[in-house]
Amino acid sequence: MATTKEVERNYEAFRRLLPELIKTHPGQCALLRHGQLIEVYPTSLEARWEGRQRFPNHDFSIQSIKASDLDLGWYSHVQP
Repeated sequence: MATTKEVERNYEAFRRLLPELIKTHPGQCALLRHGQLIEVYPTSLEARWEGRQRFPNHDFSIQSIKASDLDLGWYSHVQP
């Protein structure tokens, strides 16, 4: 599972990328790792599956690409 530091770094990167991602990939899901966008997927299920395949230690985050952002704290940024 991603550490708190990893989640925070990924979320900050996502927030910076969000304006452009909303234009190019609205409604999809971003897979992030080490503060970098890895790929965008149509669904969170696909993003999670790919993240688990590529990063077996689960050190990644997934974010929904949408204009309104609901922040539920640290747990809203973690994909088990």
